[in-house]
Amino acid sequence: MKFMAHKIRMVAQAFVILFVLISLTHAFNVTKAPHPVLLALASVSAFWMINCRTTWLPFLGPTAFPIGVLKPRLPHGHDTSVSVKAPADAIAAVFWASEKPAPNPFDAYGSYENSGVAEVINGEVLFRVRAPHPYTVGNAVMKKTVAPHVHYRWITETGMLSGVRTTFV
Repeated sequence: MKFMAHKIRMVAQAFVILFVLISLTHAFNVTKAPHPVLLALASVSAFWMINCRTTWLPFLGPTAFPIGVLKPRLPHGHDTSVSVKAPADAIAAVFWASEKPAPNPFDAYGSYENSGVAEVINGEVLFRVRAPHPYTVGNAVMKKTVAPHVHYRWITETGMLSGVRTTFV
């Protein structure tokens, strides 16, 4: 998998850090004020980072994992199939779906029995699950019901898993 987003994130962080450092040294009359172009780059970078879901939820991003433990497996009693086109470097996908309608995701997924690992065949993967159910996310102020879906991560030969992806059923 290409990790261009990581490179972009590193460059964005560098612009923000550089701007902050120059601004701090300027505050102590050590250097001149940051150039307006650096201010613009730092502002765009900060805006981009604020709007990236992995800034606030880093566990949803790519991760290293010992893929040898991820053997093909299907949930017992599967009755729903969802096909997804795989990226060129994916060899399989680990997937999971909700078990029951619930007021929150913790109850909806239960003990994650509605999950498995599916191999990529002819550039596609077929997720076979028990029919997922909607569940509610949010709090008393703002609630949202999420339609039935399957979450998954692509598995590559390098031992990397992609960020969490979602396909609706």
